[in-house]
Amino acid sequence: MTPSAPSTADLRRGTAERAYAQLGHSPSPRPLLAVHCAAAHHVATLYATPAGAVFVSVPWAHGHGDRDRHDAAHHGGHRDRPYVDWVDPDGGGTLDDPLPAGCECGPRSLSRRLLLKAVAAGERRMVID
Repeated sequence: MTPSAPSTADLRRGTAERAYAQLGHSPSPRPLLAVHCAAAHHVATLYATPAGAVFVSVPWAHGHGDRDRHDAAHHGGHRDRPYVDWVDPDGGGTLDDPLPAGCECGPRSLSRRLLLKAVAAGERRMVID
């Protein structure tokens, strides 16, 4: 049985992961937008990379007290690996698919269009219900 070729989405996300990894262990100086839920949990972040804006979230987030950000030192499973994708991979028309995200309140879906609109408006923080 031959392995199947990676999908376009897998290739796109792989490229986004490499761009995000180039920011280093502390990409916080480059956030474009932080997304939080109404309970103030971290949901996702958009980062500026030399290749474009990337979306980073841990869709399978779970509660662990007052530390609501991803903590790889304490959780090493595949479910704690962040989901990374381009926000606007073509620099023009955005993709229709929602971006998976999550926080201690549960799983979420975020619209690329709304994220781009917030960035264009100069917002640095978005609160969602």
